[in-house]
Amino acid sequence: MTDSANRGLWLVVGLILMAMGGVGLSFSFGAWGEGAAHATIITHTVVRWWREGSWKSFAAAAFIGFAFLVLGLLLLWRELVPHQGRARLDDFVLPPAGGVPSRGETVVRAASLSHGLEGDLESIPGVERALVGLFGTTEHLAVRARLRVLDTADLEEVSRRAAEAMARMARTASLRTEDAEVTVSLVASGTRVG
Repeated sequence: MTDSANRGLWLVVGLILMAMGGVGLSFSFGAWGEGAAHATIITHTVVRWWREGSWKSFAAAAFIGFAFLVLGLLLLWRELVPHQGRARLDDFVLPPAGGVPSRGETVVRAASLSHGLEGDLESIPGVERALVGLFGTTEHLAVRARLRVLDTADLEEVSRRAAEAMARMARTASLRTEDAEVTVSLVASGTRVG
Protein backbone atom coordinates (compact mmCIF):
# COMPACT_ATOMS: atom_id res chain seq x y z
CA MET A 1 0.00 0.00 0.00
CA THR A 2 1.45 3.35 -0.97
CA ASP A 3 1.69 6.26 1.43
CA SER A 4 -1.09 8.10 -0.40
CA ALA A 5 -3.37 5.03 -0.34
CA ASN A 6 -2.60 4.61 3.35
CA ARG A 7 -3.49 8.24 4.03
CA GLY A 8 -6.69 7.86 1.97
CA LEU A 9 -7.72 4.76 3.90
CA TRP A 10 -7.20 6.44 7.27
CA LEU A 11 -8.97 9.56 6.01
CA VAL A 12 -12.05 7.45 5.22
CA VAL A 13 -11.87 5.67 8.60
CA GLY A 14 -11.49 9.03 10.35
CA LEU A 15 -14.43 10.57 8.48
CA ILE A 16 -16.68 7.61 9.34
CA LEU A 17 -15.72 7.78 13.02
CA MET A 18 -16.16 11.57 13.04
CA ALA A 19 -19.61 11.28 11.44
CA MET A 20 -20.68 8.61 13.92
CA GLY A 21 -19.43 10.69 16.83
CA GLY A 22 -21.10 13.84 15.49
CA VAL A 23 -24.45 12.12 15.03
CA GLY A 24 -24.19 10.60 18.52
CA LEU A 25 -23.41 13.98 20.07
CA SER A 26 -26.20 15.71 18.19
CA PHE A 27 -28.68 13.08 19.43
CA SER A 28 -27.49 13.43 23.01
CA PHE A 29 -27.85 17.23 22.94
CA GLY A 30 -31.35 17.03 21.52
CA ALA A 31 -30.64 18.32 17.99
CA TRP A 32 -33.04 15.67 16.63
CA GLY A 33 -35.76 16.49 19.09
CA GLU A 34 -36.05 16.16 22.85
CA GLY A 35 -37.37 12.61 22.59
CA ALA A 36 -34.35 11.41 20.61
CA ALA A 37 -31.95 12.49 23.36
CA HIS A 38 -33.68 10.16 25.83
CA ALA A 39 -34.45 7.29 23.43
CA THR A 40 -32.97 3.84 24.00
CA ILE A 41 -30.33 2.71 21.54
CA ILE A 42 -31.50 -0.90 21.38
CA THR A 43 -35.25 -0.72 21.05
CA HIS A 44 -37.79 -3.44 21.78
CA THR A 45 -38.16 -3.97 18.03
CA VAL A 46 -34.44 -4.76 17.68
CA VAL A 47 -34.61 -7.14 20.64
CA ARG A 48 -37.65 -8.87 19.09
CA TRP A 49 -35.85 -9.23 15.71
CA TRP A 50 -32.84 -10.67 17.51
CA ARG A 51 -34.94 -13.25 19.38
CA GLU A 52 -36.96 -14.23 16.33
CA GLY A 53 -33.81 -14.68 14.26
CA SER A 54 -32.26 -17.12 16.78
CA TRP A 55 -29.23 -18.73 15.07
CA LYS A 56 -29.46 -16.35 12.08
CA SER A 57 -29.03 -13.36 14.39
CA PHE A 58 -26.01 -14.95 16.00
CA ALA A 59 -24.52 -15.87 12.60
CA ALA A 60 -25.01 -12.33 11.29
CA ALA A 61 -23.44 -10.78 14.41
CA ALA A 62 -20.55 -13.28 14.28
CA PHE A 63 -19.95 -12.54 10.59
CA ILE A 64 -19.95 -8.77 11.16
CA GLY A 65 -17.63 -9.17 14.15
CA PHE A 66 -15.29 -11.43 12.15
CA ALA A 67 -15.25 -8.94 9.25
CA PHE A 68 -14.29 -6.11 11.64
CA LEU A 69 -11.64 -8.35 13.21
CA VAL A 70 -10.08 -9.15 9.83
CA LEU A 71 -10.20 -5.50 8.75
CA GLY A 72 -8.57 -4.42 12.02
CA LEU A 73 -5.84 -7.05 11.74
CA LEU A 74 -5.18 -6.11 8.12
CA LEU A 75 -4.85 -2.43 9.01
CA LEU A 76 -2.62 -3.29 11.97
CA TRP A 77 -0.41 -5.52 9.82
CA ARG A 78 -0.06 -2.81 7.15
CA GLU A 79 1.03 -0.30 9.78
CA LEU A 80 3.35 -2.49 11.85
CA VAL A 81 5.06 -4.74 9.29
CA PRO A 82 8.02 -2.88 7.84
CA HIS A 83 8.11 -2.54 4.07
CA GLN A 84 4.64 -4.13 3.79
CA GLY A 85 6.09 -7.62 4.16
CA ARG A 86 8.44 -7.26 1.17
CA ALA A 87 11.92 -8.68 1.43
CA ARG A 88 14.83 -6.37 0.81
CA LEU A 89 16.68 -6.86 -2.44
CA ASP A 90 19.47 -9.42 -2.03
CA ASP A 91 22.92 -9.15 -3.55
CA PHE A 92 22.87 -10.61 -7.05
CA VAL A 93 25.15 -11.72 -9.90
CA LEU A 94 24.95 -9.96 -13.25
CA PRO A 95 24.59 -12.33 -16.21
CA PRO A 96 27.45 -12.27 -18.73
CA ALA A 97 27.09 -9.65 -21.46
CA GLY A 98 25.65 -11.01 -24.69
CA GLY A 99 25.14 -14.45 -23.15
CA VAL A 100 28.82 -15.32 -23.72
CA PRO A 101 30.25 -17.45 -20.89
CA SER A 102 32.99 -15.71 -18.94
CA ARG A 103 35.61 -16.76 -16.42
CA GLY A 104 34.39 -14.47 -13.65
CA GLU A 105 31.20 -12.99 -12.39
CA THR A 106 30.05 -9.57 -11.32
CA VAL A 107 28.38 -9.50 -7.91
CA VAL A 108 26.26 -6.44 -7.22
CA ARG A 109 25.78 -5.52 -3.58
CA ALA A 110 22.24 -4.28 -2.96
CA ALA A 111 23.49 -1.96 -0.21
CA SER A 112 25.92 -0.36 -2.67
CA LEU A 113 23.06 0.26 -5.09
CA SER A 114 20.86 1.90 -2.47
CA HIS A 115 23.74 4.02 -1.11
CA GLY A 116 24.72 5.02 -4.63
CA LEU A 117 21.16 6.05 -5.40
CA GLU A 118 21.01 8.00 -2.15
CA GLY A 119 24.17 9.87 -3.16
CA ASP A 120 22.78 10.53 -6.62
CA LEU A 121 19.53 11.87 -5.15
CA GLU A 122 21.37 14.03 -2.63
CA SER A 123 23.30 15.67 -5.49
CA ILE A 124 20.03 17.18 -6.76
CA PRO A 125 19.91 20.88 -5.86
CA GLY A 126 17.64 21.41 -2.88
CA VAL A 127 17.73 17.79 -1.63
CA GLU A 128 19.15 17.76 1.90
CA ARG A 129 18.86 14.04 2.65
CA ALA A 130 17.80 10.88 0.84
CA LEU A 131 16.97 7.45 2.26
CA VAL A 132 16.43 4.60 -0.20
CA GLY A 133 15.08 1.08 0.23
CA LEU A 134 15.23 -1.54 -2.54
CA PHE A 135 12.75 -4.42 -2.24
CA GLY A 136 11.73 -7.47 -4.22
CA THR A 137 13.84 -9.21 -6.86
CA THR A 138 15.91 -8.10 -9.83
CA GLU A 139 12.94 -8.82 -12.13
CA HIS A 140 10.38 -7.10 -9.89
CA LEU A 141 12.17 -4.29 -8.10
CA ALA A 142 10.34 -1.86 -5.85
CA VAL A 143 12.09 1.37 -4.88
CA ARG A 144 11.07 3.42 -1.85
CA ALA A 145 12.79 6.77 -1.36
CA ARG A 146 12.29 9.49 1.23
CA LEU A 147 13.69 12.90 0.39
CA ARG A 148 14.11 15.92 2.65
CA VAL A 149 13.87 18.87 0.30
CA LEU A 150 14.34 22.56 0.98
CA ASP A 151 11.14 24.57 0.64
CA THR A 152 12.92 26.83 -1.88
CA ALA A 153 13.69 23.95 -4.27
CA ASP A 154 11.98 23.58 -7.65
CA LEU A 155 9.89 20.43 -7.07
CA GLU A 156 9.41 19.74 -10.79
CA GLU A 157 13.19 19.76 -11.23
CA VAL A 158 13.62 17.52 -8.17
CA SER A 159 11.01 15.10 -9.56
CA ARG A 160 12.60 15.01 -13.02
CA ARG A 161 16.11 14.49 -11.70
CA ALA A 162 14.97 11.84 -9.18
CA ALA A 163 13.34 9.87 -12.02
CA GLU A 164 16.57 10.17 -14.04
CA ALA A 165 18.63 8.95 -11.05
CA MET A 166 16.39 5.89 -10.60
CA ALA A 167 16.54 5.10 -14.31
CA ARG A 168 20.37 5.33 -14.23
CA MET A 169 20.54 2.98 -11.26
CA ALA A 170 18.24 0.47 -12.98
CA ARG A 171 20.25 0.61 -16.24
CA THR A 172 23.58 0.30 -14.45
CA ALA A 173 22.54 -2.86 -12.59
CA SER A 174 20.29 -4.31 -15.35
CA LEU A 175 17.21 -4.13 -13.13
CA ARG A 176 13.55 -3.72 -14.00
CA THR A 177 11.92 -1.22 -11.69
CA GLU A 178 8.21 -2.05 -11.52
CA ASP A 179 7.26 0.13 -8.58
CA ALA A 180 8.84 3.36 -7.40
CA GLU A 181 7.55 5.64 -4.69
CA VAL A 182 9.20 8.87 -3.60
CA THR A 183 8.02 10.66 -0.47
CA VAL A 184 9.08 14.28 -0.14
CA SER A 185 9.28 16.15 3.16
CA LEU A 186 9.76 19.88 2.84
CA VAL A 187 12.09 21.57 5.31
CA ALA A 188 12.55 25.28 5.90
CA SER A 189 15.57 26.57 4.03
CA GLY A 190 17.20 27.74 7.28
CA THR A 191 17.06 24.20 8.76
CA ARG A 192 20.09 21.95 8.29
CA VAL A 193 20.00 18.19 8.55
CA GLY A 194 22.74 16.80 10.77
